Amino acid sequence: AEKIREIWRKLHGCWKNQNPRNFLAADGLARQLLAEFVPVKHREFEEKKVRILNRFVPVMNYIENHLSEKITLQNLASLVHLQPNYFSNLFVECFGIPPMKYLRQIRIQRAQSMLLKKDAKFAQIADETGFCDIFHFSKSFKEITGISPTNFQKTAMNRVY
Repeated sequence: AEKIREIWRKLHGCWKNQNPRNFLAADGLARQLLAEFVPVKHREFEEKKVRILNRFVPVMNYIENHLSEKITLQNLASLVHLQPNYFSNLFVECFGIPPMKYLRQIRIQRAQSMLLKKDAKFAQIADETGFCDIFHFSKSFKEITGISPTNFQKTAMNRVY
Protein backbone atom coordinates (compact mmCIF):
# COMPACT_ATOMS: atom_id res chain seq x y z
CA ALA A 1 0.00 0.00 0.00
CA GLU A 2 2.87 2.39 0.76
CA LYS A 3 4.43 1.74 -2.64
CA ILE A 4 1.12 2.59 -4.34
CA ARG A 5 0.84 5.82 -2.32
CA GLU A 6 4.40 6.79 -3.28
CA ILE A 7 3.76 6.16 -7.00
CA TRP A 8 0.53 8.15 -6.72
CA ARG A 9 2.34 11.08 -5.04
CA LYS A 10 4.94 11.13 -7.83
CA LEU A 11 2.23 10.89 -10.47
CA HIS A 12 0.29 13.74 -8.88
CA GLY A 13 3.48 15.83 -8.87
CA CYS A 14 3.93 15.21 -12.58
CA TRP A 15 0.34 16.29 -13.28
CA LYS A 16 0.80 19.49 -11.28
CA ASN A 17 4.05 20.49 -12.98
CA GLN A 18 3.34 19.69 -16.61
CA ASN A 19 6.08 19.70 -19.17
CA PRO A 20 7.06 17.15 -21.82
CA ARG A 21 9.49 15.37 -19.49
CA ASN A 22 6.89 15.06 -16.74
CA PHE A 23 4.30 13.95 -19.28
CA LEU A 24 6.49 10.97 -20.16
CA ALA A 25 7.25 10.34 -16.49
CA ALA A 26 3.51 10.44 -15.69
CA ASP A 27 2.84 7.90 -18.41
CA GLY A 28 5.44 5.55 -16.92
CA LEU A 29 4.20 6.10 -13.39
CA ALA A 30 0.59 5.45 -14.45
CA ARG A 31 1.67 2.16 -15.99
CA GLN A 32 3.67 1.33 -12.87
CA LEU A 33 0.63 2.10 -10.73
CA LEU A 34 -1.57 -0.16 -12.84
CA ALA A 35 1.08 -2.89 -12.70
CA GLU A 36 0.73 -2.89 -8.93
CA PHE A 37 -2.78 -4.23 -9.42
CA VAL A 38 -1.90 -7.04 -11.80
CA PRO A 39 -2.47 -10.25 -9.86
CA VAL A 40 0.08 -12.42 -11.72
CA LYS A 41 3.16 -11.36 -9.77
CA HIS A 42 1.53 -9.71 -6.79
CA ARG A 43 0.13 -12.56 -4.74
CA GLU A 44 -0.04 -10.46 -1.61
CA PHE A 45 -3.28 -8.87 -2.84
CA GLU A 46 -6.32 -10.44 -1.35
CA GLU A 47 -8.54 -12.36 -3.72
CA LYS A 48 -11.41 -9.94 -3.20
CA LYS A 49 -9.33 -6.94 -4.27
CA VAL A 50 -8.13 -8.77 -7.35
CA ARG A 51 -11.71 -9.56 -8.36
CA ILE A 52 -12.73 -5.95 -7.80
CA LEU A 53 -9.81 -4.61 -9.80
CA ASN A 54 -10.43 -7.05 -12.62
CA ARG A 55 -13.97 -5.79 -12.70
CA PHE A 56 -12.67 -2.38 -13.77
CA VAL A 57 -10.82 -3.65 -16.86
CA PRO A 58 -13.86 -3.11 -19.13
CA VAL A 59 -14.22 0.40 -17.70
CA MET A 60 -10.59 1.29 -18.43
CA ASN A 61 -10.85 -0.18 -21.93
CA TYR A 62 -14.08 1.69 -22.59
CA ILE A 63 -12.56 4.99 -21.48
CA GLU A 64 -9.50 4.44 -23.66
CA ASN A 65 -11.55 3.50 -26.73
CA HIS A 66 -14.36 6.08 -26.38
CA LEU A 67 -12.48 9.12 -25.12
CA SER A 68 -13.94 11.41 -27.77
CA GLU A 69 -17.51 10.50 -26.81
CA LYS A 70 -19.69 11.76 -23.99
CA ILE A 71 -19.07 9.38 -21.09
CA THR A 72 -21.28 9.50 -18.01
CA LEU A 73 -21.01 7.87 -14.62
CA GLN A 74 -24.08 5.85 -15.57
CA ASN A 75 -22.32 4.58 -18.74
CA LEU A 76 -19.30 3.44 -16.76
CA ALA A 77 -21.31 1.86 -13.95
CA SER A 78 -23.48 -0.06 -16.41
CA LEU A 79 -20.37 -1.64 -17.96
CA VAL A 80 -19.79 -3.50 -14.71
CA HIS A 81 -23.46 -3.87 -13.77
CA LEU A 82 -23.31 -1.60 -10.73
CA GLN A 83 -25.38 1.31 -9.49
CA PRO A 84 -23.57 4.62 -10.15
CA ASN A 85 -23.09 5.52 -6.47
CA TYR A 86 -21.72 2.10 -5.56
CA PHE A 87 -19.53 2.08 -8.67
CA SER A 88 -18.12 5.51 -7.80
CA ASN A 89 -17.38 4.50 -4.20
CA LEU A 90 -15.70 1.27 -5.31
CA PHE A 91 -13.65 3.12 -7.92
CA VAL A 92 -12.43 5.61 -5.32
CA GLU A 93 -11.61 2.75 -2.95
CA CYS A 94 -9.52 1.03 -5.62
CA PHE A 95 -7.87 3.98 -7.36
CA GLY A 96 -8.07 6.83 -4.86
CA ILE A 97 -9.83 9.15 -7.31
CA PRO A 98 -13.45 9.55 -8.44
CA PRO A 99 -14.15 8.00 -11.86
CA MET A 100 -15.13 11.24 -13.58
CA LYS A 101 -11.99 12.98 -12.31
CA TYR A 102 -9.96 10.03 -13.60
CA LEU A 103 -11.70 10.38 -16.97
CA ARG A 104 -10.81 14.07 -17.13
CA GLN A 105 -7.18 13.32 -16.30
CA ILE A 106 -7.00 10.67 -19.02
CA ARG A 107 -8.51 13.14 -21.49
CA ILE A 108 -5.93 15.75 -20.54
CA GLN A 109 -3.09 13.23 -20.85
CA ARG A 110 -4.27 12.37 -24.36
CA ALA A 111 -4.53 16.08 -25.16
CA GLN A 112 -0.98 16.61 -23.95
CA SER A 113 0.36 14.00 -26.31
CA MET A 114 -1.64 15.57 -29.15
CA LEU A 115 -0.29 19.02 -28.28
CA LEU A 116 3.23 17.74 -28.85
CA LYS A 117 2.49 17.68 -32.58
CA LYS A 118 3.51 20.88 -34.31
CA ASP A 119 0.32 21.25 -36.36
CA ALA A 120 -2.09 20.50 -33.48
CA LYS A 121 -5.40 22.36 -33.62
CA PHE A 122 -7.09 23.05 -30.29
CA ALA A 123 -10.61 22.56 -31.66
CA GLN A 124 -9.69 19.15 -33.03
CA ILE A 125 -7.96 18.15 -29.79
CA ALA A 126 -10.97 19.26 -27.74
CA ASP A 127 -13.26 17.22 -29.98
CA GLU A 128 -11.08 14.11 -30.00
CA THR A 129 -10.67 14.14 -26.23
CA GLY A 130 -14.37 14.50 -25.48
CA PHE A 131 -14.64 18.16 -24.52
CA CYS A 132 -17.70 19.99 -25.83
CA ASP A 133 -15.72 23.06 -26.89
CA ILE A 134 -12.33 24.79 -26.72
CA PHE A 135 -13.33 26.81 -23.63
CA HIS A 136 -14.08 23.71 -21.53
CA PHE A 137 -10.99 21.98 -22.86
CA SER A 138 -8.73 24.92 -21.96
CA LYS A 139 -10.34 25.36 -18.55
CA SER A 140 -9.98 21.67 -17.66
CA PHE A 141 -6.46 21.55 -19.03
CA LYS A 142 -5.37 24.45 -16.85
CA GLU A 143 -7.17 23.10 -13.76
CA ILE A 144 -5.38 19.77 -14.05
CA THR A 145 -1.94 20.83 -15.30
CA GLY A 146 -1.65 24.33 -13.89
CA ILE A 147 -0.85 25.82 -17.31
CA SER A 148 -2.83 26.61 -20.42
CA PRO A 149 -2.71 24.35 -23.48
CA THR A 150 -0.99 27.17 -25.37
CA ASN A 151 1.77 27.48 -22.77
CA PHE A 152 2.14 23.70 -22.58
CA GLN A 153 2.55 23.53 -26.36
CA LYS A 154 5.03 26.44 -26.44
CA THR A 155 7.10 24.87 -23.66
CA ALA A 156 7.02 21.48 -25.41
CA MET A 157 8.02 22.95 -28.76
CA ASN A 158 10.87 24.94 -27.23
CA ARG A 159 12.28 21.76 -25.68
CA VAL A 160 11.85 19.64 -28.79
CA TYR A 161 13.22 22.11 -31.34
